[in-house]
Amino acid sequence: MASDPLSAAIAGALDWWRQAGLSHAMRDAAEPWLPPLAVSAEADHSPAAPRPDAPPPAEAPWGTPPADLAAFARWWCEEPTLAPGPLTLRVAPRGVAQPALMVLVAEPEAADRDRLLSGPLGALLESVLGAMALREDALYLASALPRHLPAADWPAFAAAGGGRLLRHHIGLVRPRQIIGFGRHVSALLGHDPAQKTANLPIANHHRAHNAGETQDEVPLFIAPDLAVLADRPAARAAFWRDWLRWTR
Repeated sequence: MASDPLSAAIAGALDWWRQAGLSHAMRDAAEPWLPPLAVSAEADHSPAAPRPDAPPPAEAPWGTPPADLAAFARWWCEEPTLAPGPLTLRVAPRGVAQPALMVLVAEPEAADRDRLLSGPLGALLESVLGAMALREDALYLASALPRHLPAADWPAFAAAGGGRLLRHHIGLVRPRQIIGFGRHVSALLGHDPAQKTANLPIANHHRAHNAGETQDEVPLFIAPDLAVLADRPAARAAFWRDWLRWTR
């Protein structure tokens, strides 16, 4: 008697799965395909960039930066551990101390040499500042890195103390307000990217009359990167609306 075609098909299917290595019945409950990885007690689970509340490293590779703004500007262009490459490509910050506004960008433009933000992004910034009715003598412009580095290792810079260095720079400048362009600046300052504004506590390096070392709560406005604003009209419109809402 001929075998049942359906039974033969089922038997053939079962043989195929056995040869594929499946030797147990399948169940509805999901099971992991791989065993859990053993986690070493010494494994490093720290994030790529340190949290704002994380203890700082014992010492940054660049040591202790100067506590004087003019000396800091010279040190910024001469300290070899701040960034790789020739020192001739470094660009100093520019502006006045205690300005109405401190402008922070991640890095100089590619063609910058003697003047920070001397290219098309600087031209865009000048238009923005003109619309804000801010004069050049009321500003201070600075970058988080001393030279243009398109492949900068931002997590490593943050882990080395880049955020503390940027805060130190802000503390020397002592601005009334800060606008930071781009996610790298935001991350170095420990700012929550879900929020567009914040109050940034900065040590102001002078003592009050009846207290010890004081801290200024400097208003911080976080904006998209200048390159994003240059490429996207909608981003420029949203930035301007947010700025007007913040300043009012």
